Amino acid sequence: MEQDTIVSITSQSAATDQLTALLKERAGELLAMAVDAEVQELLTRYADLRSASGHAGVVRNGYLPEREILTGIGPVRKLPSLKDN
Repeated sequence: MEQDTIVSITSQSAATDQLTALLKERAGELLAMAVDAEVQELLTRYADLRSASGHAGVVRNGYLPEREILTGIGPVRKLPSLKDN
């Protein structure tokens, strides 16, 4: 009679969980950097645009709160901005 042995590899799943957490954290930072770069490019492009009273026509009006973005590795927390960190 054959006897099956089932071995649970918990250390591998724990390493995978840590790797996934690191990937999600770095993905959130990368998203924040990309958004900040796009906003900065937009502000630079329209820096010369002025209203009739001389005020800047395009300005950054604060930051939205942190939110989740669904990616291939699961939900990723997008930080509001890295400039505050």
